[in-house]
This record gives sequence, structure tokens and C-alpha cells, in this order.
Amino acid sequence: MSAKIYISPGHGGQYIGTSGNGFIEKHINLEMALLVQDFLRGYDCVPRLAREGDYTKLISDRTLEANNWNADLVVSLHFNGYSNTSARGFETFVHPSISRYSKTDNIRNTIHDSIYSVLRGKTPNRGKKTADFQILRETKMPAVLIEYSFLTNKEDADLIPGLIVSLAEATAGGIAKALNLKKVTECQKCRELENKLNDERIVRIALEKKLEQIQKIILGE
Repeated sequence: MSAKIYISPGHGGQYIGTSGNGFIEKHINLEMALLVQDFLRGYDCVPRLAREGDYTKLISDRTLEANNWNADLVVSLHFNGYSNTSARGFETFVHPSISRYSKTDNIRNTIHDSIYSVLRGKTPNRGKKTADFQILRETKMPAVLIEYSFLTNKEDADLIPGLIVSLAEATAGGIAKALNLKKVTECQKCRELENKLNDERIVRIALEKKLEQIQKIILGE
């Protein structure tokens, strides 16, 4: 069975997150999430977004949705901000209850290392951290929160336009490596589409036959 990946773009709607240097976090989070979802479609998994537009969705609703869906992994995407505009860098979080070398910790490490391979030499690695964030605390499956860089720091913000696609690809690649996801070839995609169309054709034919039988009964044939 394909792995279920729940991608949560931070904030949205009335909750804008941080902002700086021409960026509003809720928008850039969503842009990143859509790109990650696109890259994950190249692997044997089912990526699902917590939100697909700019609207309010509470963390409690996101965790409930992920839990009810029985996701295999939750990844929360964010960009950072701070009053001290010299603060910059990349960091990831898991819940403080997560033990070192556990499944969740190993997944986070793999995703972190994949993303920082793009950022190395461009912004500091602030480390692999823990925090009691609601989305990490209330989900029943491995969950990782990513802070790509600081929108409030001009050097970090200037990196985003040129790196966002590479960061999304590295995020998806890290997830795939952590969960041992196989790549889906174009032939596989074609076969899956063909099977879906065949299934729909079978259903349509069955419905047409049923309608024909009903019509005969009505006409008294």
C-alpha cells in the first residue's frame, strides 16, 4: 500500500505567520507545499495537503484530519522570523518526547540532511531540535516541522526565489529516502491510468445494462 504523506503548509487565512523582505509566510508556505506535493507524485505515495489555498485551518483540525486519514508521516512547512533581523538559518523540529535514534528521529534526520544539502554554504545549519508544537504533539504518527530560513533576514530571504524549487525537491527526496519510497515510472503511471479507465468503463457498462433492464420493465417488454 502506498505511503500517505500529510503536508501541512503553516498558517493561512487570518493567520499570516511571519513576514519580511517582501514575503508573507502563509503564501510562501503554500507555494512550497504545492511544489513538494508535485515532486512526491513521482514516488509511490499519496501526498495530501492540509490546505490548498489561503484560508484558515486550525492546527486541531489538521491533526484530527491526519490522524483520521492514518497518515504515515506529517510534515509541517514553515519559514522563520525574528525581531532581530540578523537571525538566520535552517532548522527542523520533532516533539520533545521523541527519543534519539527512534523512527521519527531517523526520518527527521534524513529529511534535514537532504534539505541542508541545498542550503549548505548559503545559510547556517541551526540544528535538529525539539519543540512542543501542537502539530507535533497531537499527531499519532511521525511528524516533522521544517523552518527553511528567516523571512526577516534579507540574506535568507534573497535565497528563496532561486532555491525554492530545489528545496522542495530536496524535501520530497528526503521524505522518499526516509520512508524508502520507490520512484514511479511513466509506464507505471500509464498502467495505473489505464487500469482506472478500465474500471470506470466496466462500471459504466454495468450501469448502462442496468438502465436498459429498467427501461424494459417500464415499457413492459
